[in-house]
Formats: sequence, C-alpha cells, structure tokens
Amino acid sequence: MEMMSASWFLNVFGLIVSTIAAAIMFYYPPRGRAFTEGGSETGPWINNPKSEYAELGKRQTMLGKFGPALLGIGFLFQLLAAFLNGGA
Repeated sequence: MEMMSASWFLNVFGLIVSTIAAAIMFYYPPRGRAFTEGGSETGPWINNPKSEYAELGKRQTMLGKFGPALLGIGFLFQLLAAFLNGGA
C-alpha cells in the first residue's frame, strides 16, 4: 500500500474546511447593507430589537464574517496542494 502524499492530505483538509464554511454560510449568511437613493441605510427589519435576541445577533454577525474567511482558507489549502502536486 503506497503512502498518501502531503498534497492529498492538504487537498482533503481544504475540502473539509470549505464544506464547513459552506454550512456556516448557509445557516448564518453574511449580512448585506442596503441604501436608499438618498444615501441613508435601510434594512428588512421594522420592529424594535429585543434583548433576548442580542446573543443570537452577535453569533450571527460573528459567524457571518467567519464563514467567508474560512472558505478562503479552504481555498488556500487546495491551492497549496495543487502547487505541491506539480499543478497536475
């Protein structure tokens, strides 16, 4: 049985990291900012915020930023694996 190469492990690790990032981005999508023609910020929220949802909002904001960063890290691992494999 031949040994697995480092590029194979990096590629698999990159795929796993990217899959986790995709799941995070599915459940906690990054928030987008919208502006009116006058330049003021607007959003889909209408009611006043409730204090019991403050922790949920903090988690959503943190994971909404963490998911795309994790996706980039997974891409870099796969790119490194391709370079180590000789581009093949």
